[in-house]
Amino acid sequence: MINTGKNNEAILALEAHLKKNMEDADSWRILGKILQENDQDQKSIPCFINCLKHSPQNLDCLLSLGVSCANVLD
Repeated sequence: MINTGKNNEAILALEAHLKKNMEDADSWRILGKILQENDQDQKSIPCFINCLKHSPQNLDCLLSLGVSCANVLD
């Protein structure tokens, strides 16, 4: 869905997946990234934090979290 530009559908699918698999760090990161790309940084931050709870060494997630935090303070 993401590759075809259907971000809203991808967000809904990831949210449904995460309700059942709350420990899936990659899905949290991907959801946060999609929200970030849609200028929803406030919503992306909790996603990145959840990703880091389950995968603390995820450098991509740390970078994305930093970008979202900077954008919120913009």
